[in-house]
Amino acid sequence: GSELKFDLSPAEISQIANRLIAESNDICNRVASEPNPTFENVIAPFEFCINMQKADSKAYEIERDSRKDLYTAVNAVYTNKLEMDKLNDEDRRLVERLIVTFKNAGVALSNPNREQLMTYKKRLSELKIQFNRNIRTQDGRVLYTREELAGLPDSFFEDRATETIDGIVRYIVTTKLPDYSPVVRYASLEDSRRRIFLANSQRCPENIALLQDIVELRLKIAQLLGYKSHAELQLSTKMAKNPEVVMEFLNNLHAKFEVLGKRELEMRAELKKADKAGAGNDYTGLFGWDRLYYTNIIKKRKYNIDMEEVKKYFSVETVTRGILDIYQNMLSLHFVKVKNPSVWHSDVELYEVWEADKNTFL
Repeated sequence: GSELKFDLSPAEISQIANRLIAESNDICNRVASEPNPTFENVIAPFEFCINMQKADSKAYEIERDSRKDLYTAVNAVYTNKLEMDKLNDEDRRLVERLIVTFKNAGVALSNPNREQLMTYKKRLSELKIQFNRNIRTQDGRVLYTREELAGLPDSFFEDRATETIDGIVRYIVTTKLPDYSPVVRYASLEDSRRRIFLANSQRCPENIALLQDIVELRLKIAQLLGYKSHAELQLSTKMAKNPEVVMEFLNNLHAKFEVLGKRELEMRAELKKADKAGAGNDYTGLFGWDRLYYTNIIKKRKYNIDMEEVKKYFSVETVTRGILDIYQNMLSLHFVKVKNPSVWHSDVELYEVWEADKNTFL
């Protein structure tokens, strides 16, 4: 076998990345200069090159897909009817997908339009990075007393940070999913669910303007490449092919699930009305912070499913073993746990993957 290393220094990672880029460039250059392009001497090595570059940067991928000489070589195969007729469906699909990928990168555009496309893409990348950075770095938080979090399991409070204000201990609950999800799912007080729901929903108000700019840029890029919309561009390499097929599929699903969805909303409303009546309060409607809470109540009362009880039977060890067994049987694989692996944390486990019938390391 071969052990993966997770303790590489930044310098070692950079060295490996540069080596992979150099090897990829060599392959791409050979492909681009091939005098008699075929599937074997152009498409196969180029696909290998693409797989190698999955470890490289997005910027390098964009640069590769924008090379006209590579597009010319791939297109020579695509337009060669004799060569294409020899291919099976899978290989033909690969060639067709590569052609669309190149065209979506703008290689068929005039130089001014290509420059405009690159400007749009660079700006779009900057906006998306900023949008995601805002979400990652701007977590909301809410302070609760233990009473305000009635309904949550004791495990939620273990090792949880607190603040004491005016002599009252309050638990710090953030909008990170491990904190947020249990509160909106189990907190019996509506106001407690509402507070964390709003804290999460109102994060990053500056992202509204960023999202507007992102949507506008995506449309400009799509139209520059000859598509009507960003959706049409994204679907150009997908099985659905166009937005009309997707909308037809979604509308069919909507028609099938509408009745069930309305019935589930009615069940939630009935439960909330009963809760409000029992507390002597008026019912004012269902809100976003009610969905998971009353869905959980329905599971308990109607189907006798308690997720906290279910969790006790699905420890990390049990789930890991079960998943590995499924893949071993389904894909004829054999997993071997690595002893004393070089990993970033003592809790991390590393497994080798072997072919079960050939005893070949993968």
